[in-house]
Amino acid sequence: MGVQSAFDEFFRRGTLRSYWKATYLEELSDSAIEIIVDKARNRPSARTFVVTFLMGGAINRIAAEDTAYSERSAKWMVSMDGNWEDEKDDDKVVTWVRDAWGRVHEHGTGSLYLNFSGVSDEAVTTGVESAFDKANLQRLEEIKAHYDPDNFFRLNNNILPKA
Repeated sequence: MGVQSAFDEFFRRGTLRSYWKATYLEELSDSAIEIIVDKARNRPSARTFVVTFLMGGAINRIAAEDTAYSERSAKWMVSMDGNWEDEKDDDKVVTWVRDAWGRVHEHGTGSLYLNFSGVSDEAVTTGVESAFDKANLQRLEEIKAHYDPDNFFRLNNNILPKA
């Protein structure tokens, strides 16, 4: 319960607008760090964050094909967490997140973290292929075909049912 509520004050329910995107990096190169620092210093709102997670440990001890979550090699995940209160700032913050993410993603593994994919006006299939390796995606498509053949659950990072 403590972990789940740790950020409640930062993300007050019903008061914030949010747009987040995250990507994985093999290493924190000097150029990636420069981008991260620059973006952190020049945030479009006080509740917008640049978060860098150290991966590894237990995550990397499991083979990519052992679970649906296949990104097991990256050492870092960088998340651009755009949060703001006023609707008039939508374009400014979303543009900032996309630019920041794009610049960091150029240094990344090519895959992204689907929970922070920022698919507000993109297709819900955006990023799905890069988030799972081919074998995992095929298994998930088969599971989806079995349990959701009509694709009822299709709004978030959609995996299409195997035909």
